[in-house]
Amino acid sequence: MKNGSFSRLAVSAAAALLMFSSLSMTGCASRKQQIKYATDYTIELKKDVELSEGWRVRKGEAALFLWNEKKESEKDEKEQLEFRVYDSEDIAKERYKELYNSSDSIIKEGDNWYVGKEPGVCDASITLIVCREDNVIITGEVLWVGEWGSLNEVRSENATEYKDPYKKELEEYVIKNSGDLKKYVIKDLLGY
Repeated sequence: MKNGSFSRLAVSAAAALLMFSSLSMTGCASRKQQIKYATDYTIELKKDVELSEGWRVRKGEAALFLWNEKKESEKDEKEQLEFRVYDSEDIAKERYKELYNSSDSIIKEGDNWYVGKEPGVCDASITLIVCREDNVIITGEVLWVGEWGSLNEVRSENATEYKDPYKKELEEYVIKNSGDLKKYVIKDLLGY
């Protein structure tokens, strides 16, 4: 084989390799965009599955719901939160707007979060921090107040009223760390 032929062959091979790698990178990018986090997740609809360290996931019609079942006293900040993972940011935006509009009253809000009162069972009143980070909605209970009578023994013996102190630290934690929390749920818990 002459040197000229070898050079042309090497250039052709290099060009083919470059073209292949750029096509495969484009393919990866488009596949990443097409991930359907909720609908493609491999568990049955409405069935909940244990993941790790107390975390469970349930598949709904349009979202994955994640929560931690450890005892309250054993939970760290992120384990006190619940997460909803949607297929896309657009769906999460719509759902966030619905949650916002259905709140009894908005106490305070920012660009992608609000603190609002939610109706509870019986006479209970629940105050939640709700935050949207891309396709993930994060919720955390920052205040719970209610009269439960004998049912309240679950929380506090011989009490007719139960009142949590306002969890300002949890509220601030969610607002400051929403991006990291989203990564934790998507990568560490769900494995995407």
